[in-house]
Amino acid sequence: MFDLGREPDDALSREPHLQAGLRLLKYAFVLPEGEHVQVLTWLLEGFADRPDFLVFAVSYILRSHRHVNKQAIRGALQQIAPGKEDEMLSKAAEELMEEAEIRTRRATILLQLEHRFGALHQSIRERVGSAETRELEAWTVRLLDARSLEEVFDGEAR
Repeated sequence: MFDLGREPDDALSREPHLQAGLRLLKYAFVLPEGEHVQVLTWLLEGFADRPDFLVFAVSYILRSHRHVNKQAIRGALQQIAPGKEDEMLSKAAEELMEEAEIRTRRATILLQLEHRFGALHQSIRERVGSAETRELEAWTVRLLDARSLEEVFDGEAR
């Protein structure tokens, strides 16, 4: 096991994207001391040439550090990707909303399954907990006519 907390930041990796990703993980719960815009710029700058990674990193920070305000992130993005900060923040917010929507769908179908069929086995909970949107939609429709859990998950409802 590798303890990121014990490693100096510049020794995390020689590969810039990996170093930036490991730095992001290292400070997942507590940001280093300093003014937020500077700290966020430092955390995100390793992704400057990869907009897709940068969007993911911003959504990760928004999810992990709820006390960090959007203005601080916007300030960091202005330094890293000038003129694209609104686009990056918008994409990150969209990712967060999609994640919240899928969590809500999972919770709803679990409630419906429990209401209809009683207590659920842990394996069913895990299956629903890892399902993606397409699967959840199919199960939601099958649940309307299913007479058993098997019919919901195997698609044989009549």
